[in-house]
Amino acid sequence: MLNKVGANKIALAHNMNDNAETIIMNLIRGTGTLGLVGIPNKRDGKYIRPILCLTRDEIEKYCEENGLNPQIDSTNKESIYTRNKVRLELIPYIKEHFNSNIVESLNRLSQIIKSEEDFYKVM
Repeated sequence: MLNKVGANKIALAHNMNDNAETIIMNLIRGTGTLGLVGIPNKRDGKYIRPILCLTRDEIEKYCEENGLNPQIDSTNKESIYTRNKVRLELIPYIKEHFNSNIVESLNRLSQIIKSEEDFYKVM
């Protein structure tokens, strides 16, 4: 695909909410510290995630203000997959009962762990 269009990167649309969901899923599975980093900004030298620093609400607001109509997988609104259950049930529950800023908090944790992991790599 890259060669076909003359590109050297593929931009993926993962965002802060996706990262928070990934961290929670990793915690549930019993992750080590690397799982707390969540979704990497880059992978395999060709995949990049330029909007990983934005929340889903920020992206939806931008799309609305600019008349954009993003394509959304219809199964995202069904609790049939673990990620969807985390997105549709667990995160809203945590927001309501424990921490209304859980997405931001988990992403802050992700950045802290990433910084620590990067530090350990140079030692």
